[in-house]
Amino acid sequence: MITHHDSCRMCGSGHCTMFLDLHDQPQANLNLKPDSWLQHPEIYYPLQVYFCHDCNLVQLLDDVSKEELFSEYQFVSSGVGNTPVHFQEYAKFVTEKFLKPGDFITEVGGNDGVLLGEIKGMKTLNIEPAQNIAPMSRARGVETINDFFTCTLAKDVAKKHGKAKVVMGNNSIPHIGAQADVMKGFKELIADDGVGIIQAHYLGYIFDTLGYGDVYHEHMSYYAIRPLIQFYKQFDLEIFDYEMLPFQGVSIRIFFGHKGRHPVSPKVAELANEELAKGWDKLETYQKLAKDVEKSKNKLVGTLTELKKQGKHIAAYGAAAKGVPILNYAGITNEIIDFCVDGLPQKQGLCMPMSHIPIISPEEARTRPVDYYLLLAWSFRDHIAGKEKEFISRGGKFIMPIGEIEIF
Repeated sequence: MITHHDSCRMCGSGHCTMFLDLHDQPQANLNLKPDSWLQHPEIYYPLQVYFCHDCNLVQLLDDVSKEELFSEYQFVSSGVGNTPVHFQEYAKFVTEKFLKPGDFITEVGGNDGVLLGEIKGMKTLNIEPAQNIAPMSRARGVETINDFFTCTLAKDVAKKHGKAKVVMGNNSIPHIGAQADVMKGFKELIADDGVGIIQAHYLGYIFDTLGYGDVYHEHMSYYAIRPLIQFYKQFDLEIFDYEMLPFQGVSIRIFFGHKGRHPVSPKVAELANEELAKGWDKLETYQKLAKDVEKSKNKLVGTLTELKKQGKHIAAYGAAAKGVPILNYAGITNEIIDFCVDGLPQKQGLCMPMSHIPIISPEEARTRPVDYYLLLAWSFRDHIAGKEKEFISRGGKFIMPIGEIEIF
């Protein structure tokens, strides 16, 4: 169920160095039934991050099989924080900027169709591998292929539906191990004057916040724009613009198309130069990041341990996948965290992987004593603070699990 690669998944270079080791961990999105680990021990996989000296892609080189990760999937886009609003705005933007009535638009890994369902008057297609999620997309009225995206599938789609004016992958493309094959697929599917759009976590967010919770097995690649510019050139594709978005921390939305078909914004080269100026082409930059991550982890453990000694009740807020690597790297278990509250019904009644912290509903959480919430869904900090004004008014506080471990 796991494959170790000796070469970069983009450029094929064998010159890659591991700089961050978060130790063996389970899948971040695989919550467990209570005590199930007694009958079926959890499976842990190496969680190590590598730097490619040639193209500078930051990546995992240990791939858990895509069937294991995505055939059944617990994350549902429309049930998380302000995500539906984000995709409503996204749909409006794409429609007004790139589409006209009747155009064909497809999304790779569109989850429950929360984005495509908002695009009206167009021919839409979701390519979604999760067997439990694809029916939710169809229920929204979005035509959905329940399969993994490959170049072969892209050719089949183009043959049946024609080329697409817009091909998107939102928080899904870095989850695909075969980066070259997926780009070949985009090239096959994008119309001559069409646009590819990829939205993904931006590497700079990890540097700026020490948000190492974004490192887990699904996230195989960590995007900066410099490696992508060179990578896309291999397929005669060209990045012509980008946006930075305050979504899931910080996301980059990259716009590209066939070479020479779109005017290239000077912003693209400017961002690439900014990344160079920050030393993102040097191994020592990443080695320093790893040391800073370890310091942050140690401070988190010290903070929680001290609060527990004082008799404080500590719970977690949001059974987010990005909280799992942090809990497990820090060795935080249900002996420190009483429970985790999450609004998604499909997570309630389960336990978080490895730490075995029980997940309960907001209604049940309000009946339990809590002095501090460890904010595992920190990307939605403002949204959550707005929802929990009563908790805050009673003197309750939140703990940021990354960076300087702020208590607010």
